[in-house]
Amino acid sequence: MLKISDFFLNKKKENILSIGYLEIEHSQIVNLIGNNNSGKSLFFKTIHGDYFNFSGDIIIKEKPAVFYRKRKQTALVEVASNLLPNETVWANILLPFPKISSRIKMKISELCFLVGIDDILHEKVRNISFSQQKFVEIIRSVVQLPYLVMVDDIDMYFDEVNYAKAIEVLKFAVSSGSSVLLSSKKKLPYVDRTIKIQTSTVVEL
Repeated sequence: MLKISDFFLNKKKENILSIGYLEIEHSQIVNLIGNNNSGKSLFFKTIHGDYFNFSGDIIIKEKPAVFYRKRKQTALVEVASNLLPNETVWANILLPFPKISSRIKMKISELCFLVGIDDILHEKVRNISFSQQKFVEIIRSVVQLPYLVMVDDIDMYFDEVNYAKAIEVLKFAVSSGSSVLLSSKKKLPYVDRTIKIQTSTVVEL
């Protein structure tokens, strides 16, 4: 699903991250561990097509990442909110969809119930908690069925109970054919693989 090779990520003129070869297979949940300023957030932005100061190859489902620049097939949840604060939870989830089927509406309702936000669907986003906002963004990401879902710094959003709920939502993405990449500062449970940024290089644990 995702293949990266001969990769060098640069910030200004400094190389901050290098990857000889990394492959994330179809329907895997992979945890990338990295400290603050290790480059993991910039790495996610690069895969998502929002940062371009790099060299090497990023292949998403057999095509270069640049192929998806206009019509993205990746979803990225960042620390900064990507929601409309004056719109409702439901409106924010439906935002990417010009039309939506009853089947997708039902799946959204199921996922909202799973994480316990089914009773705030008509609340404006500005009135809900930070972790609830992140549930909204993750649900919106997975129901679009992208090739790759990335959640940056997921350990900042949830306690252990809510993290487990988030994993159940992400498993829906995996069961639908997406791969999942989660970044954190510490090793996460319920993942298939763990990789780590160590001395500016990604290594397998």
